[in-house]
Amino acid sequence: MRCPRHAFIASALLLAASCGRFADEEGVEVLPPSVDAGDGGGGAEPADAARVEAAAPDAAAVLDASTCGTGGWTTPNGAVYCVDDAGARIVSWSSFNHPAISPPTVPPSDDYTIMATINVKKQGEFGLVTRVRPDAGGVFFGSEYGGSSVPFLALATASTWNPTSPSFGPSYAFTPGRYRMKLRASGTTVQGKLWRADATEPASYQVTISVNGSYAIGRGGGFYVYMPFKNVPVDAVVESITIGPN
Repeated sequence: MRCPRHAFIASALLLAASCGRFADEEGVEVLPPSVDAGDGGGGAEPADAARVEAAAPDAAAVLDASTCGTGGWTTPNGAVYCVDDAGARIVSWSSFNHPAISPPTVPPSDDYTIMATINVKKQGEFGLVTRVRPDAGGVFFGSEYGGSSVPFLALATASTWNPTSPSFGPSYAFTPGRYRMKLRASGTTVQGKLWRADATEPASYQVTISVNGSYAIGRGGGFYVYMPFKNVPVDAVVESITIGPN
């Protein structure tokens, strides 16, 4: 196996073993389990969170999933996805048009925070999911609803994986670029916020919902997009994601 030029570190140890050494050239480094969120005033990441990191992409998104691997990511609902030098992205789906993918990290309890940096080249619905259980569904935090740029939280069942009865945050003006999203689940409360990576993280969460039953438990989380048409991907790449305790 040839070491990738810009290593996407979904599992640092696995990459090290595959390449025979830790990646240390061209600015790529094996990161410790707990690191700062990085540039742009994004705020601290959850303590002790395992990190998935990518170098800034310098090539067009690869839309053929057969050309790259999965990086240890999984899907609860039939997403077709690709993990390569640029990051992780969803390219199609086999069952549901809100496909989701989860990184290898598993939170230590049912209460955890997900934080991600997502590079978005064209407007479309993208977001994070929490409390995911393949047999029950999950809680979606999306970037837009019905074509309007307004963040929302909503519940989805495993029978449809379609977010319903949303609660909305404040509207915003979408422009292409990097966005940060933070999704926090604690007991029966789920909260989310979204902001541009070159702006200061909002002090407060923008949208909050109360959950119960199957949505109050579950240790799956990750990234999703809305794809009305199976072969028309949303141009959104997850460049980094952490899942860790609140």
